[in-house]
Amino acid sequence: STYKGQVILIEFFATWCPGCVDETPSMIHFQQEFGDKGFTVVAIAIDDQGEETVESFAKNRQFSVDGTSTSINFPVLTGSAEIAQKLGFEGGLPAGVLVNRDGKEVKIIRGVVSEAALSKAIQKLLRN
Repeated sequence: STYKGQVILIEFFATWCPGCVDETPSMIHFQQEFGDKGFTVVAIAIDDQGEETVESFAKNRQFSVDGTSTSINFPVLTGSAEIAQKLGFEGGLPAGVLVNRDGKEVKIIRGVVSEAALSKAIQKLLRN
């Protein structure tokens, strides 16, 4: 209910997943660019290493975004494989689900995102 009426990218990742870590700057950039327009990234860590590892990653890790060292600027939750399956995750990281303002799944992303393609999809959903 916190995100009702927003376009949401549910991003499934793990702190040990190189592709997941590599795409984090794109997620930060999306949040910076579209956050005040009704968009949010919600990351769900499917991480066997536990909540403490995920919390430390989210709070302490720095990423280069447009040449600036930046921390994660979106919610990072610790999930489980069971919860992820209920939200549409079918395995293989990173993965994402783009949800429109009505709460309907509109795009499933498998593997590292194409920042340009996803940016266009987000912009289109924000206009609707």
